[in-house]
Amino acid sequence: MPPHFRKFIRAISPYVSLPVRLSRRNICISIFLVIISCSLFFVFEIWPALISLGHETKLFDEINKHEQREFTRKYTPQWNDNPIFGGPPPPWNERPQRLIQDVIQVTTETYSGSMTLYPDGTGMYPVQEYWVYVGGTPPSPSEPLWKRAWRKLSVFSLPGGGCVDPHETCDAFNRAFDRFVELMHTKTVWPSRGLLRFVDCDNSPIVCDRWQVDAVMLAHVKMGHCNMLFKPEVRWICDVRWTYVGLPLKEMPFHRSQKLPDGRVVPIFPSAFEQLYSVMALNGALDALQNTTKPPLVEWTYPNPDTLKDDQDAAALAA
Repeated sequence: MPPHFRKFIRAISPYVSLPVRLSRRNICISIFLVIISCSLFFVFEIWPALISLGHETKLFDEINKHEQREFTRKYTPQWNDNPIFGGPPPPWNERPQRLIQDVIQVTTETYSGSMTLYPDGTGMYPVQEYWVYVGGTPPSPSEPLWKRAWRKLSVFSLPGGGCVDPHETCDAFNRAFDRFVELMHTKTVWPSRGLLRFVDCDNSPIVCDRWQVDAVMLAHVKMGHCNMLFKPEVRWICDVRWTYVGLPLKEMPFHRSQKLPDGRVVPIFPSAFEQLYSVMALNGALDALQNTTKPPLVEWTYPNPDTLKDDQDAAALAA
């Protein structure tokens, strides 16, 4: 230790509650603890986030590339063999697939734009409403034990295994929402009051972590009180009401029964599709779920005008 630094330590020692003793042993212990802390921070927070973001970016880059090739093959067949466009796309069953087809997927990159939200969480337009299905698949039974432990201890979720329910439940609701999307595309009058979106917790775990949700469940996003701002530009600003609906429902807002051949009437619990349809398509379903003995809802309105940094935004929402 340099002599002048030793004199400084001796000079301040009477004025501190504990004597400052710097030795090689204490310095080595301090450095060791700092290294351990930084390593744990990297392994359980930074590394999982980098893995999740890298997996999501790589996957959707590949999906978009194949979709662009498919578009080229369909509308400009004379360019199919042109190496500039990557040649013809691979067979459909050899491509990475989205969990749900024919509906906009919410990802980390498109989080705000896909639901017309500002970066601070406020809404861009009034009378906007979305039903967001949060799906995924359960972890593989053959997953190594160390990876299971890492998945549980990590601050950010790892790709894959985003559904915490049994495999049968995850698969049933994934197929049910896909069927509901098909119904939306084939019906002249849409049964749902809001636009459909979905989140795949397997491939976009950062979004599920941000929402603090696990598959499977529904999120209802609806713009609430809105006001128009004129400075610095003309725009709407709306608070947003979020409602989480846990799946499968433990209790329905209505009762269904079936008459057996012997004349008895027995209760029947609705299927996965019937649960989704009743919640998303029937008017008053969310209000009815609040009146059940086991309401599966979590609601809040964001943002609180008192927490907004922008004074104009706070004044607009408080008006």
